[in-house]
Amino acid sequence: MIEYKLAAPGDVHRIREFLEKVWYATYSGMMPDEVIRKAVDKWFDIHFLAQQSSDPEVFFLLAMEAGEIIGLTTARMLDNENTLNLGRLYVHPQYQGKGLGSILLAKALNSFRDYQKIRLGVIQGNHQAISFYQRKGFIQTGRETEDIDGYPIVVLIMEINS
Repeated sequence: MIEYKLAAPGDVHRIREFLEKVWYATYSGMMPDEVIRKAVDKWFDIHFLAQQSSDPEVFFLLAMEAGEIIGLTTARMLDNENTLNLGRLYVHPQYQGKGLGSILLAKALNSFRDYQKIRLGVIQGNHQAISFYQRKGFIQTGRETEDIDGYPIVVLIMEINS
């Protein structure tokens, strides 16, 4: 049975481990393993995860089964905008395609009020995630490039009006 709980600072090592597993499962073959490692180190720093898990303005939800993290999402309102930023939505590969991503997305969206737009970033080439968001009505509105030690990672910006 899947249970949902808000992340706490004591969860950050398990969260980091989960995110690393999902990144390698998703992006191996799409980018070099060394780039994956450096991106994980940069974007999923333990101290940053701990800060987010204790920030009351960040919705940080874990999906758990048998005590293991199988999915997570983070969201927060952007300053001075009526925009909700979906920072993360990750589902363990074994649980993908079973509705967990839709549940996590709905829980993130339902945890906020008074937003007019939802924004997220998804890495170019992650066709499964792009397709998931397109089915939810998101459209690509831009792109950004993140440099990871000289390796460009293109992040597609997707949005939907609420």
